[in-house]
Amino acid sequence: MIGQRLGSFEVLARLGEGGMGEVYRARDTKLNRDVALKVLPDTFARDPDRLSRFKREAQPLAALSHPSIGVIHGLEEVAVDSKPAISALVLELVEGETLADRIARGPLPLDEALPIARQIAEALEAAHDQGIVHRDLKPSNIKVRPDGTVKVLDFGLAKLTEGYQAVASGLADLSPTITSPAMTGLGVILGTAAYMSPEQARGKVVDKRTDVWAFGCVLYEMLTGRRAFDGEDATDTIASIVRGTPDWNALPADLPPGIRLLVQRCLEKDRRQRIGDISTALFLMREATDFRASRDVAGVTVAPAPRRWRRAVYVSAAILAAALISGLGIWTLMRSDPPQLRRLEATIDALPLAGATAGNHVAITRDASTIVYVTGSGPATLRARPINELESKTLAERAVAPFVSPDGEWIGFFSFVDQTIKRVSVSGGPPVEVAPFMGNPRGGTWGDEGSIVFATVNATPGLQRVRFEGGKPTALTTPDRQAGEGDHVWPRFLPGGHAVLFTILAPSGDTANAQIAVLDLRSPNAKPKVLLRGGSDARYVDSGHLVYLAGTSLRAIGFDLNRLETVGTAVPVLPRVDVASASAGEFDVAADGTLVYSADGTTAQPGRTLVWVDRRGKEIAITAPPKQYLYPRISWKGDRVAVDVRQDDNDIWTIDLASGVGTRVTKDPALDRVPIWTRNDTHLLFGAGRGVAVSSIYAQASDGTGEGQQLTKGDLAEYPTSLSEDGSTLLFHHGAGALQSDIMKLLLPPTLAGKPRATPTATTDLARGSSAAPSSLPSVVDVVKSPSGETNAEVSPDGRWMVYQSNETGSFEIYVLPYPDPTSAPRETVSKGGGMMPHFSRKNDELFYMTLNGNLMSVPLRPGKTWRDIAGQSSVIFDAKGYFYGDTSLRTFRMYDVSEDGRKFLMLKPVEAPGQSTITPRLIVVENWFEELKRLVPGKK
Repeated sequence: MIGQRLGSFEVLARLGEGGMGEVYRARDTKLNRDVALKVLPDTFARDPDRLSRFKREAQPLAALSHPSIGVIHGLEEVAVDSKPAISALVLELVEGETLADRIARGPLPLDEALPIARQIAEALEAAHDQGIVHRDLKPSNIKVRPDGTVKVLDFGLAKLTEGYQAVASGLADLSPTITSPAMTGLGVILGTAAYMSPEQARGKVVDKRTDVWAFGCVLYEMLTGRRAFDGEDATDTIASIVRGTPDWNALPADLPPGIRLLVQRCLEKDRRQRIGDISTALFLMREATDFRASRDVAGVTVAPAPRRWRRAVYVSAAILAAALISGLGIWTLMRSDPPQLRRLEATIDALPLAGATAGNHVAITRDASTIVYVTGSGPATLRARPINELESKTLAERAVAPFVSPDGEWIGFFSFVDQTIKRVSVSGGPPVEVAPFMGNPRGGTWGDEGSIVFATVNATPGLQRVRFEGGKPTALTTPDRQAGEGDHVWPRFLPGGHAVLFTILAPSGDTANAQIAVLDLRSPNAKPKVLLRGGSDARYVDSGHLVYLAGTSLRAIGFDLNRLETVGTAVPVLPRVDVASASAGEFDVAADGTLVYSADGTTAQPGRTLVWVDRRGKEIAITAPPKQYLYPRISWKGDRVAVDVRQDDNDIWTIDLASGVGTRVTKDPALDRVPIWTRNDTHLLFGAGRGVAVSSIYAQASDGTGEGQQLTKGDLAEYPTSLSEDGSTLLFHHGAGALQSDIMKLLLPPTLAGKPRATPTATTDLARGSSAAPSSLPSVVDVVKSPSGETNAEVSPDGRWMVYQSNETGSFEIYVLPYPDPTSAPRETVSKGGGMMPHFSRKNDELFYMTLNGNLMSVPLRPGKTWRDIAGQSSVIFDAKGYFYGDTSLRTFRMYDVSEDGRKFLMLKPVEAPGQSTITPRLIVVENWFEELKRLVPGKK
């Protein structure tokens, strides 16, 4: 390698070797400078996915800019002698010895150690502010220049090598970067043994407190000349970290108590007790430096105080430092009088719930002590996190749209476990049922007097009220359809519980025409009063303002609580807030003016590509651009796929499978969902809410021409699921979500049926619930009706059987009934241990379905009289966890399709949407936001 050229770099000398590969000194012939080249292992060059991920995650590292951080100049890929390309990181070449070299000569005096430690902490602080954790901080990764300047190297690179089994050799550092024995199968790089935190050693998720631990190890080593945790080999070292305690007597006897306490609190094994932010360490080091400097004025040493007085000062300093670290922490340190605007970032353990339409997923208690949020990592999970801690706790699973009680002791939420509103203690414990709900949640609010007001759609379009102790909900508002009102959503109590704010949606769902209204609860006959147009999701804040969502920004306007009227003109106060669903914003405000919000796209649903996957799991790309595709359905000819595109226009599109070119079919502002093809491919059937509060089934020409034709008009949401083989009969979903729905069918008009059929009888031609004259809409009849949720019904190609999924046991399972007469034979169970999204092969020789944990299954079918004769043993085709098959709120309908020959499966593969970047999960916290609000918008209490 020495003497070779890698692109524009001439390799001059070998500097070392480690788990990340070999390091060389090289000359950049273009820019005439010396650099360090870190040549990555061949494993990266042979793995395009890993190299692509490495490039993507290296970008934020390269953007780090701080005097104490070694710069990443770039990533080079150079082919040499027709061999696989060599990948190398181009790094800043830092002259001078490493901190490990300096420590090898003996302990550092405090006056030398503190400036070095302070620069290390400042580098960590700069990285943590960008959401980057070092993960492998150690003396050999820290350079000290002759002028005393410190450079911390290899920021975040340990994370970039996850999945690569690192082997260290030939370095002076005798503590190698290793893989946890408990996770050898995963090959997860954890860090360097002597500096690993206990959570690293156990293979747990790490955060910036891991760097705080490593910083404590480095500071201890600088002050003592020995490691805080050591052993004969890596196993002994890890055992020492997990169970052992540093020798605190090895620290200098005259070490200031604040620094001694700093080292001890950095090395707390329980990370909840450890210093939570490196800025606290900086504060304590500055205090120690100022204290030492105060003893020397103009070069004259001040006479030492009597021993008793000095001891009292030390004890007081230690008590003060302990209070700052373990009590209020850095959050309290930043409070000031008079109040000043402070913007913080709260890194969270998972992304807020992506792509759901159930409402806001972020809330804060009135006293600003706890942030509540819902994540989408697996099932929707409700979490609570004290604002001055990094650990969150899980409160409930399959929970959405949290809202907080006035005293901050309870969290209300909508549970999809059993379709009920529940409340749970903010400190954890079993949830308590409040009331059942129908439809899809659209927000809740908890009043001072103890009642809860909530909203749902697709079942009950107005606001409802119930006591928090439980009971039967009662109607509070009813949309005025004659006046053009859509659903009433996003309720928010005003102080005292005497009135409630809410949003009136337009019938089309167009948020630009939404209205903010208020209902005075003191008068039983009061009518809602419209306050603002073109806004939604408003809430009153104690500065005397209404704050509400307008597009993707926040606006504020003064508000008179007594007259329930706005004051002045609305003004933009925050340029961007994530929108959780149509018209709901991801923000909340505490009584003291603490604002919490998400604005970096963490709640935006990622894009997805369409891919073919064969039965061995091998992918074949489709050239269509990434979008938020849902419910792909292949045309009967097999040349096109219809998709529900859940972004921008919320319309139905078709995509040519050969070219990837898309055609927009529907253009109505309403949400169009779940398309299926008519038997002759001339039309698409889908569900849409056009001018009504619930979705009905429409038909539209598949080339996008003409107007949509309405086929049903039910009292609950309706979406098509399957056509009979002759194209004459449609099975469809009728209900309030997947947990409360029935299976219905209708006979399509001859213009939509794929094949000629006999004239329907008078009985089936009657409108639903009517025994009189035929309806102007096609006839509808019940197929399966029960209190539980039945959906995803499909008819077999031979017309003998109907499969569907039901939650009557508490979890989705696949069932089969005879067709067209479901009562002619007993029902049979297809799945075992959970199943959803059934689908017959077009050859009628297989039944496919998804398990709840993401396996695509096959049930072979053979000729026979009964289902037990026909169905064989189910087996896994491939693991589909890497593909999108719906979060909790989207598993109502099938998320895949199958080619005509049954050999390929059309799947949705999650990818980063164009223009998106990898984002550290976080929420933004703004302290004393009211001061800014009052400055921008004069309000009135």
